[in-house]
Amino acid sequence: DGPAGVGVPECQTLKGQAEAIAAGKSAPKAPALPAGAEELLKTEPRNDHRTRPAATPAAEEKVVEPPTEFQRLVESSVGQMLPIFGASLFDKVPSTFAPLDWVPVNADYALGPGDELLVRVWGQVDLNLDLTLDRGGDIYIPQVGNVRVAGLQFQQVRAYIRSQLERIYRNFDLSVNVGQLRSIQIFVVGQARRPGNYTVSSLSTLVNALFASGGPSSQGSMRRIQLKRGGAVVTELDLYELLLQGDKRKDVPLQPGDVVYIPTAGPVVALAGSVKNAGIYELKGEANLMEVVQLAGGLAPTADGRRISVERITDHGSREVVEASLRDPKPSVSLRDGDLIRILTVAPHFENAITLRGNVANPGRYAWHSGMRLHDVIPDKESLITRDYWKKRNLLGFTQPAEAVPQGPSTEEAHKPEPTTVDAA
Repeated sequence: DGPAGVGVPECQTLKGQAEAIAAGKSAPKAPALPAGAEELLKTEPRNDHRTRPAATPAAEEKVVEPPTEFQRLVESSVGQMLPIFGASLFDKVPSTFAPLDWVPVNADYALGPGDELLVRVWGQVDLNLDLTLDRGGDIYIPQVGNVRVAGLQFQQVRAYIRSQLERIYRNFDLSVNVGQLRSIQIFVVGQARRPGNYTVSSLSTLVNALFASGGPSSQGSMRRIQLKRGGAVVTELDLYELLLQGDKRKDVPLQPGDVVYIPTAGPVVALAGSVKNAGIYELKGEANLMEVVQLAGGLAPTADGRRISVERITDHGSREVVEASLRDPKPSVSLRDGDLIRILTVAPHFENAITLRGNVANPGRYAWHSGMRLHDVIPDKESLITRDYWKKRNLLGFTQPAEAVPQGPSTEEAHKPEPTTVDAA
């Protein structure tokens, strides 16, 4: 007989393998697994909510997009590479999608196959149930039977399960929570940095899908991102509204089979010079100069709004320069695709100022007005005395720390006996 727990055939097989290894021969191959067993072994066990490991943050990687041809053209004119507005939002995207397992569900969350319900009942009956919705959307409750809850909102499921339990039990109370959430598959197509098929949490929204795919590419649109469901457009997201106004009303929850489509970017213009956020901006419909400047956060304090240079490409064959001014109530220049707007800096020149320098108390610039006299700038004799004079005068009765008399030794140091020394004979 073989060792305890090992039958004779198994023991002989192990003995033959050991002799083959000792003789330098390869061990006989293990018998083939039955059909389907290998796939079962590869299948990862589902994490139970009680033994689920702690969530770790997804690793991030920096996605570098090559500059567009329009960015290179702008660089040749202004001397610097202008960024595409909003692209920095997706510079560091997660390399792996982290499921939203422990995020609280909303009251209007719709249950579906694969969701887990944690039902706790106490009173006349004690039940502790971890129920998973099957493919038909049902859960099984002992003594009650199958209960269909798919499609119900989370705020409705507690009252519905209670009504089903009241057919059998009385005098009880219960609580219903959501455990592990189901996963859904979506598609991100078009001008995305990483298009493809993604498996995301059922709590994910359109913005979550954009971050998972890296966002729009350098050729993709930031203002016309579409969510399609069943061949129809459910919503169209404008990321400028999210970035500039914090508006997420167009961000809707995802459903299985949704398609996120990122079209090619529309007309773009470049804004350089004395503005708060210089960059490449995408237009949505017709826009004037003031609207584009507002997208960039407004003019810088040093901007000169009297003269604005607009460089543009005419008929895809030549370039020309058009001048405009922000002081006009209705600017006559209408922006086109590929325009380069340059906001000049104000000249360092004062229109109505005089400068006072030399041996005076308050040198600097003063406003000039008609009929101004020297007495207006130097009203009295104290104005001709510099501040350094008064500083030196104030120090006449002050003893410098380096010139102060050092204090005597403290009482303890004064009465401390001198050490006794003995000279060697």
